[in-house]
Amino acid sequence: MFDVNVKGVFLCSKAAVPNMIGQRSGKIINISSICGRIPSPYLVAYSSTKAAVITLTQGMAVELAPHNVTANAILPGSVDTHMNEYEFHALEKHLGKTAEEIRKATELVIPLGNRMARPEEIASVASFLASDDASYITGATITVSGGLIC
Repeated sequence: MFDVNVKGVFLCSKAAVPNMIGQRSGKIINISSICGRIPSPYLVAYSSTKAAVITLTQGMAVELAPHNVTANAILPGSVDTHMNEYEFHALEKHLGKTAEEIRKATELVIPLGNRMARPEEIASVASFLASDDASYITGATITVSGGLIC
């Protein structure tokens, strides 16, 4: 999990940053999670990797600012994806509930609409961060969770 969630982010940036520095502009947009701020039971390893992505992103923002390169992180909450369905099934044995019951319970605690985010709602934040409208935003963590806090 650490190799994919942290090392992968690091290596991708390491490959792209020299070109960004050379052209004196660039946008790094990393995907973390609200669980990187507040860990959830049974997700400690995942939460730790996402916390590392937040810190890595903020460090890159400071180091790359003189080169006009921004670095920001998006912190999604529950998103309606196959990964979340997998997690709901994995939690069945720990919680003694079906994946569907866990899904419904998750959705009920999301203040904005009692539903998980759609992937395109996360993508629209990434699109904004990649735009010229976000040229003065760096080191930010933008939570897209419908008000859910892990």
